[in-house]
Amino acid sequence: MDRRVTAGAAMLLMATSLGSLATSRAAEPEAETRLRRYFTVPTGTPFEDIPAWIMRRVPRGSPKDQLDTYLSTTGIGRDGLSSCHPSTTHIVCRVEFDPHTWGLVKTSFGVFFDLDDARMLSNVRIERWLTGP
Repeated sequence: MDRRVTAGAAMLLMATSLGSLATSRAAEPEAETRLRRYFTVPTGTPFEDIPAWIMRRVPRGSPKDQLDTYLSTTGIGRDGLSSCHPSTTHIVCRVEFDPHTWGLVKTSFGVFFDLDDARMLSNVRIERWLTGP
């Protein structure tokens, strides 16, 4: 009975350690590094300020054609880890986690370029998506 308790405690300790490691790795995901590189966001810019940074490059009211041109210069969709998906109301650019990196919890991002009825840029927002067990 003592051995089962000891083995159980060891398994619990290992699971807790792995959970802590996964959480610390998720704090700075490599997908965020690529997101910042695609949109040339300066190092040190807080994550929540990235949409405003993007809108300096392509301001509110920009026509969809101008937005398409801007997105074609970012490199999104050329590396197999990102893509853009247009619709009539918005463009979603996905920045996926790299499946070749280690981690129990992985982070991907969706960058939403919202368009108004005239197909002009009205807003940029970013969603963080977590995957894992």
